[in-house]
Parts: sequence; C-alpha cells; structure tokens
Amino acid sequence: MYMLELSLVEVQMNKWSPSLLACSTIYVANKILHRPAPWSSFMSAQTKHSEKEVHKCAKELCFIINVAHLKRHFQAVFKKYNTEDRFFVSDFCKSLSEKMED
Repeated sequence: MYMLELSLVEVQMNKWSPSLLACSTIYVANKILHRPAPWSSFMSAQTKHSEKEVHKCAKELCFIINVAHLKRHFQAVFKKYNTEDRFFVSDFCKSLSEKMED
C-alpha cells in the first residue's frame, strides 16, 4: 500500500493504469525480497501486462520510493507508514535506498 499511496501523490504516475501500478508494486516487492522471478509468465497471462511494461512503471516507482523521505509532498505518506502499526515500512524503504547508494 505504501508504494501505491506514494504513486497517488506523484502526478506523473497518472499516466499508468491502476492495474499496471498494482502489478509494478508486486514486481518491486518481489525484487526487494530477491525472488528469482519478480514477474512470471503466469502473472503476465493473468494480468495481461508484460514484464517489459511492468518494469518501466516499476522503475519510476522505485525513484519515488528512493526520494520519498526527501520530498515535502511525500511527507504525509512517509510519516503515515513510519509507525509501529504499519511496521515502519517507509523507514525500511529509506534504508534500502541508502544501501543502494553505498
């Protein structure tokens, strides 16, 4: 949900369909979890979205995740997901982006 809510704040993400955004969040989550196939042929068949198009959207989503803690317009969503009842998801994503920079 964190990734989807961030995408709602970013106007440029409106070019993607809701189903493609949902697929892209699954793709990114699978990449974070180091799953061997982040987007399988079964998922493509079920959703009618190819890995290529999911990857394009996911790439933009990753950029948003990486800057969410820095940009003022994402702060409400970042704070919402930086609580114990939401398992500090935004802080986890922030630490992932910091590791990628090292």
